[in-house]
Amino acid sequence: MRAVGYCDNSICDDFHKGTFLLNHGESFCCPRCRQLGWVELEKKSYYDLNGVDKEQAVYREARVRFDFRPATRKYEYTAVVTVDGLENGGVFEITSPLIKTEKRALKVAEYALCTANSGRIDAEGFSTELHIDLSSPDWQRQIDHCGKVLSERDKRIQFAVETQHE
Repeated sequence: MRAVGYCDNSICDDFHKGTFLLNHGESFCCPRCRQLGWVELEKKSYYDLNGVDKEQAVYREARVRFDFRPATRKYEYTAVVTVDGLENGGVFEITSPLIKTEKRALKVAEYALCTANSGRIDAEGFSTELHIDLSSPDWQRQIDHCGKVLSERDKRIQFAVETQHE
């Protein structure tokens, strides 16, 4: 589980500065002032699955909520990637305080949609064997390749990308 810890002490130099947390509990102590702060967890949600198990569902859309603002405790934007040609299907949503830019959010959404549907879409030319190892040093290139392969192999399934301001 990934998260970001924030200091809530307004006189601390690290006030509202994020500290990356990995496999951490839901409490956070500021390393500078030693006061108790708060944690914003990275979350995954699934919608419109129509009773299908999330592991077996076909997803038509991936959303990434990003650009977290600790002062208001709200996410500023949502990046949305959809698979054109799929009228029914679920929605996969990632909420992450670690993603700050639109470009990165769109890449994460594209990757999430690509891998969530791996092996579940029966379309001529659609690759169902795209896997990306995030521990690999060239994971960014693999994510770029994933989107290109999907749009080149089957012209009926294209990624439509938009960003929504919340």
